[in-house]
Amino acid sequence: EIESIKGNKTFKFVPRTHASAIPKKMRRSTLKSLRTHFVFRAKPDKDGKLLKLKARLVANGNNQEEGINYFASYAPVISSPVLKVQFVHGLINGMEAESWDYSSAFLQGRLDEIIYITLPGDPTEYGIDTPEGCRILLEKSIYGLVQAGNVWFNLLKSSLLKAGFEQCPYEQCLFIKRFEDGSSVNITTYVDDLCVTSDSQENLDSTFKILSTDLKIGNREKLSWHIGMRFRRSGNSATIDQSAY
Repeated sequence: EIESIKGNKTFKFVPRTHASAIPKKMRRSTLKSLRTHFVFRAKPDKDGKLLKLKARLVANGNNQEEGINYFASYAPVISSPVLKVQFVHGLINGMEAESWDYSSAFLQGRLDEIIYITLPGDPTEYGIDTPEGCRILLEKSIYGLVQAGNVWFNLLKSSLLKAGFEQCPYEQCLFIKRFEDGSSVNITTYVDDLCVTSDSQENLDSTFKILSTDLKIGNREKLSWHIGMRFRRSGNSATIDQSAY
């Protein structure tokens, strides 16, 4: 987690006088540093066995103030019925289906608000030294911020539109890119998890290359497990279940 934070240049150290440029009416609330803490969890694989241990640096977003250090918080996710329709549509039309997910998604979105944080415990123990007379200013989002989901979705949407996708006017989390030969790539988004279907493996590969150049995609695999659901295909039939629960 710390390496991801450093690699994404999530925060920077600024002099304590940095806040003097903030308008007085906003200064009192903005000057407060948000506390952060680590959240640890065990991530299971598709069979419920331990896959890996994860740690997240999480901000105490409950202390944020609307209109001061956050303005928008809404972030849509794909609905279960639309995701199932996408899967069945792909099955009927003989499409390839894959699952992609982004690495450290929330750490990639740039913030417009001024937010200072304090790190938990002794930061030197996990390789972060705060220069004397400085405080920590967030440049990018971290988990726990009220606007984190909104910032990430807008970044992802921008990346998809730049890659030639069109956003469905009736479903915010459905993006479609059509090619001259009549083929298409269809993407549904659930936070940082993407379900991708296409009638051209070549188009899937080229799309993955374009999107992973813009934002880092961690995993790419054939669709079998996605946001807690198991997808199985056998010839012209398919099943969807939640056996992991």
